[in-house]
Amino acid sequence: MFNSSRFSVNLAAFFWLLSSPALSTPTEGFGGGVALAAGYTIVSKPIQSGTDIAINGQNLPVNWLEWQDSRIPDRLAIGISDLGLMHSMGVELLDTDNHQQQPISWFAFSHNVPTHYQSGYRYLEISELAARENWQIQIQGNRLEIVTPPSTIESVQADFIEDNICVPVAGACRGGCNISHGKNQPTPHTRPSDPVLSGADFGIPPYTVALASLGETTGDRTAGRVQELSDLPTTTLVNPPGRNSENFCRRFVVRLTNPANWQTPSIIGRSISPQNLDISDLPPPLQELLKPPSPQPEPEPEPTEETNLEDEGDRQPSPPPPQELPPLVWWSIPLEATSPHLSNSSGSHQLLGSVILPGNNIQSLTPSESSSDLWTNLMGLWVDSQNQQTRLIFSTPTGWQPVITSSAVLPEINIEIRPDFWRDRNIVWAEGLRWQQKYIDLNSHQRLFTPPPSNSTGRESARFPVVWLEIDLNNQGISLQPILSRPGSRSGVSPLVHVASSTRAAAAINGGFFNRNNQYPLGAIRHQNRWLSGPILNRGAIAWTDQNQFFIDRLELSQTLFPDRREPIPLDRLNSAFIQRGLSRYTSDWGSTYSPFTPREIAITVQGETIISHQVLDSINFSAVPIPDDGYLLILRNEPEIALALGIDETQCIGLVCPPSTQTEHQPLPVQLVDETNPPDFAEYPHILGAGPLLLRGNQVVLDARAENFSDAFNTQRAIRSAVGLKTNTPGRSGSDSPAVSLLLVVVHPRLGGPGPSLAELAELMKQLGATDALNLDGGSSTGLYLGGYLLDRPPQTAAPIHNALGVFLSP
Repeated sequence: MFNSSRFSVNLAAFFWLLSSPALSTPTEGFGGGVALAAGYTIVSKPIQSGTDIAINGQNLPVNWLEWQDSRIPDRLAIGISDLGLMHSMGVELLDTDNHQQQPISWFAFSHNVPTHYQSGYRYLEISELAARENWQIQIQGNRLEIVTPPSTIESVQADFIEDNICVPVAGACRGGCNISHGKNQPTPHTRPSDPVLSGADFGIPPYTVALASLGETTGDRTAGRVQELSDLPTTTLVNPPGRNSENFCRRFVVRLTNPANWQTPSIIGRSISPQNLDISDLPPPLQELLKPPSPQPEPEPEPTEETNLEDEGDRQPSPPPPQELPPLVWWSIPLEATSPHLSNSSGSHQLLGSVILPGNNIQSLTPSESSSDLWTNLMGLWVDSQNQQTRLIFSTPTGWQPVITSSAVLPEINIEIRPDFWRDRNIVWAEGLRWQQKYIDLNSHQRLFTPPPSNSTGRESARFPVVWLEIDLNNQGISLQPILSRPGSRSGVSPLVHVASSTRAAAAINGGFFNRNNQYPLGAIRHQNRWLSGPILNRGAIAWTDQNQFFIDRLELSQTLFPDRREPIPLDRLNSAFIQRGLSRYTSDWGSTYSPFTPREIAITVQGETIISHQVLDSINFSAVPIPDDGYLLILRNEPEIALALGIDETQCIGLVCPPSTQTEHQPLPVQLVDETNPPDFAEYPHILGAGPLLLRGNQVVLDARAENFSDAFNTQRAIRSAVGLKTNTPGRSGSDSPAVSLLLVVVHPRLGGPGPSLAELAELMKQLGATDALNLDGGSSTGLYLGGYLLDRPPQTAAPIHNALGVFLSP
């Protein structure tokens, strides 16, 4: 536990000490926010940094930096990475066109703070926020320690959200279920059957709450207004035709005594079906409640008049089959506040509803009650209090995420659970690098929300959440590189966050395809004119120069071997894990050695344009074969005619035991190699990353998955997608005809109420973003967009490891 008694000196005293001339080389300090003059030249010098912060004794892996800043001449600046500040403390990043300062908000605090970029992270100077909120800060080695004023949860308000996205609930508490001091009696806005929770056992005083004013909407969100409980509306809403009768949307308003930090919600459990529950990280009381019940023998029914009726038509209808637990995701929000009034002796207490036991309580619900009651109960809130921190635990439907905001008027946070959880963003993160996200509707005339397919009566929504980075290609301080999960090996996968941060990339997007079994790449990866992995199957690729000139098209690489005084032999692949019969070539760019992929291969060593030896690799456990630096290996698979053409006689092995180490020397054979790309333009680009299929070319949709040897199932699949695109000065012309001015790194997640985009929809989305040329990348669980240490588009637990990525690097 953090010992706050160590921090007996307040911030004002520290500021005075840091500005004192006696401290010519300070080792720790605190910066302050200042206004930036137009055209001001900023000079920054890093002093020390670390990768961990401690908030009230809770250690978090967040980068921080102390630096000298000419905007703050009287003291050192100290900052936390911007996305780290957002994820670890709840600070909101607001839109801006100025990369040198970032507007932030946190409860009543709203300010423009100086920024500083260093080694892949952008730091926000926090001293103004720290001084305003009375934080105490100290540097201890590699760790930045922060102590915040204590805070306590005073009360919690639970409410349904009803607007044009969130549909009404039949039989739900309309104005909100309040936990307040008093007896368990219906308030004026509820019916006697509605759940009204008493706060008498918790000692919570009455308070004024912010609730939705039904029917008043601003955009897609319901406009809130402050009301006393007695003023809440009593209107009974009728479900419109074609809408679900269940409302999955909730709002929890947590009132605090003081502003308190909270962390980004993290996934702690999944409920995919009643037989597939992952609840290991939930609090013990919640685990016990969710544990499937032990099967009990059914008692024999007592004879009654109804059971002895001879007329089958007079029998009572059979009870409905038990309803399965819907797919849910369990979330946790760590909040730096105590909850003495909300926790029982076991340290955990439920505030709203009760979690339904799969196969137990659900069976007892009548058909008219099952859906509404099920969702009302499963979407309650749990409080788990430990030490000085409280975890707020709740569930959402799969594919939803909670939205957390703080109030600028009251010390309270709002937790909204709704399907349209992405916020619009437009932030110039660095010079030449803009971060944007919003919902894009391909068919704006269609309604914005469609119920799940089983209940759908209308056209499917085409409103997609899109996150993208736009990179100014005229900015010479920006460069791009293909990056690998394991730079020293061609095999291996790792989370995109690790791949990007280990290379100090400022931004990155997942790249091309790979074999999930052996973790080798499947497609083109070319870096500094070295083919780390060769192209396959005429698939799409993006190429670029060090001067940020780009080209997108389908790519083929043809290779031909010319043995001395013999017929030319076409080669199938270069440095490839896409294994087929024929002759493939492996160079030292693949690695220092080659290990066989199939049980029987022939390795032919070429040095100095001469075949000097060959050996039969008759087992996949054969030891690795060296690849010469001044040559290459030819690997022959299942083509005896090519072996004979090269003077290799395999007949000696027929009926004989050939040890794996057997190497047959023969007369050296001179050979020449000719290779070329199709189209030839690709040969001029030192960097290439392949994926596919190609989406746009010259502002036209050119999608043809079959031409790139993708399956029909892949072509029609609707899934999470990632793509890269080019914008030019001349719309309608491709990047090769008109120089591209910006590069788009784009991810698209499932539409509201439905699946992800098809490839055709992805092409249209790229056109709406202004791309003239575009390429699909590896998608699904591989999809990820990285910026400044974090994924922008999804919780990290939901992202699969990837083999390679496209990295964006900024000059210091």
